[in-house]
Amino acid sequence: PREGNTVVLTLNSDLQQIAERALDDAVSKMGAQGGDIVILDPETGDVLAMASRRQNPLSTSATALTEPCEPGSTMKPLIAASLLTQGLVRLTDTVPTFGGELTINARTIHDDQEAGPEPKFLTLADVLQRSSNVGIVQFAERLSPSQEYQALRDFGFGTPTEVAYPAESPGILRPPKDWSTQSANSMAMGYEIAVTPLQLATAYA
Repeated sequence: PREGNTVVLTLNSDLQQIAERALDDAVSKMGAQGGDIVILDPETGDVLAMASRRQNPLSTSATALTEPCEPGSTMKPLIAASLLTQGLVRLTDTVPTFGGELTINARTIHDDQEAGPEPKFLTLADVLQRSSNVGIVQFAERLSPSQEYQALRDFGFGTPTEVAYPAESPGILRPPKDWSTQSANSMAMGYEIAVTPLQLATAYA
């Protein structure tokens, strides 16, 4: 027998214990079927801790890497960042709220109504603060389909992160040629796209 090589992990044992306890508590509190936590260093991309839980006690896979899902409203800040980066929106720009209901391309998009009077116009910051579907769809129309696709691709969606895990999912990001008339609007709200928790954490980093 020969002595093996030294293996150095990026995982932090203290953070790993915290992540596993926090995930157990969250799944129990929410009555959820499962969940995932990813903690990474935003400067290097090193994964410092990662925990996954599913109802099936035999499920031992790292579902934060293998099970993509629709990210929903967590996509809105990334669309906003793309608009700002490309100079397609100013911080003073506003869009109308239409009372929280907008019909576009024969589809009606709704906002969750909040307490208090509905404002008539929202800035991009307001849209993010209120998680407004009506607002983000209107701002996202400033992106062409190819620009929106490339922005999401640049964030790492639709391709593996290349972490050293053999079953990592690339998620789902279809090219614009496969989009319907609703796809650009849907993806601005975090639908018709599937990402893994690791991809989402990396995009935010």
